[in-house]
Amino acid sequence: MACWFFPINDSLFRLDDAIQAGNGEVDIRSSEAFSAGDIIYVYKARPEDILKYKMEVIQVGVPQDEVTDRPEFWADLGTYYDGLLSSRYCRLHLVQKLENGDLTGEKLRAYGLHNLISVDVMPPDVLSFIQNPTLDDAFGVDYPEENDFYEGALMTVEVNKYERSRAARDECIEKKGCRCVVCEMNFEEKYGPEGKGFIHVHHLVPISSIGKDYKLDVERDLVPVCPNCHYMLHRKPGGVYTPEELKEMIRK
Repeated sequence: MACWFFPINDSLFRLDDAIQAGNGEVDIRSSEAFSAGDIIYVYKARPEDILKYKMEVIQVGVPQDEVTDRPEFWADLGTYYDGLLSSRYCRLHLVQKLENGDLTGEKLRAYGLHNLISVDVMPPDVLSFIQNPTLDDAFGVDYPEENDFYEGALMTVEVNKYERSRAARDECIEKKGCRCVVCEMNFEEKYGPEGKGFIHVHHLVPISSIGKDYKLDVERDLVPVCPNCHYMLHRKPGGVYTPEELKEMIRK
């Protein structure tokens, strides 16, 4: 199962009306390699600028004689008819209407989703934020200076959030460097000065599963990984792959 970011706006297609008319199901046009069971997070660029729906792909390659695409939901009939017979359709089912007002384009960009106009696989940090919007990462928070690191500790920053220790992340990079422990990618070597210091830090013990009193051991619990490997580590059904398991996949 993959999770996707899917942008749309009312100036092209009125998805809200199509969902309502289909009682939670809608056929969409897409050239992406969706599979049945994939999750689609729909971002309404206009007029809301908000991540609005969580939907599941229930069918790909919907036959033309079964497609429920209707012209009244399209702003331009020329666009509708131009792609009616040539487009690849998949059927989505509404799982949840997202009510969190923090899921704006600005916040999604802050968490690493820089392209808000193209369909793409959800980056792991963005997906973690969407699924646990009260979990904070390193953005916009002043962390307390302390000798011990506590992962998941409640702190007050306007509202209660679960702390992710920036100091722990910095110590991990200082001790272990910026080379991915899985694929050995180093962004400075690949991209030059623009890539210097860039890397994700992966929690070997998922932050969502630990308690507020968990004392973080940087050497034991954190590893540097590139964004691609970070995403793949979190693709294990019902859990998280170990770096060793992912290395084995690459070797195969």
